[in-house]
Amino acid sequence: MLFPACSSTSGPGEAAETVVRRFFTALPSGDCAQLAPLLVNAAACAESVRELNEHAVRLQEVLSSQVDGRTPDAVLVRARMQYGEHVKAQVLRVERHAGSWRLRL
Repeated sequence: MLFPACSSTSGPGEAAETVVRRFFTALPSGDCAQLAPLLVNAAACAESVRELNEHAVRLQEVLSSQVDGRTPDAVLVRARMQYGEHVKAQVLRVERHAGSWRLRL
């Protein structure tokens, strides 16, 4: 089942955080029917998902988000990511394309 990338009533930060959570929750399944609509580059879904799963990349926690100062159609989401046995903070970029928020990998 597909859901809109964000609610029309949520702010950009909340919408971007939701996209990040949804993508990484669905990532282990490898199902590009669910994952591709959440990505800026949907055509590269299979390769991106394969690489992320190969390296056991998982979201532990969304820490914060803020609109990118260079463009209001991008949000920078700080997240705690797990890479196999290692955990580190990382900034993920989520962009608005055709009215939907999408993760740029």
